[in-house]
Amino acid sequence: ALLALIAYARTIRTLESRHVWAFLVLAATVILFAAVLYEGSNYLGNLAGPRLRELELASSP
Repeated sequence: ALLALIAYARTIRTLESRHVWAFLVLAATVILFAAVLYEGSNYLGNLAGPRLRELELASSP
């Protein structure tokens, strides 16, 4: 989706203002979705990370 936004960014200028608003909303949504994924992965890493490290150290090589 991000590549499509970049690819069509130049043609967006020639569209009507409602299309520009739709593009901006879509771009903001993609950015917010990426931020939520990043924060969620950090949270999950902090939550399960130490336990998984202990499990890995306790297992046989």
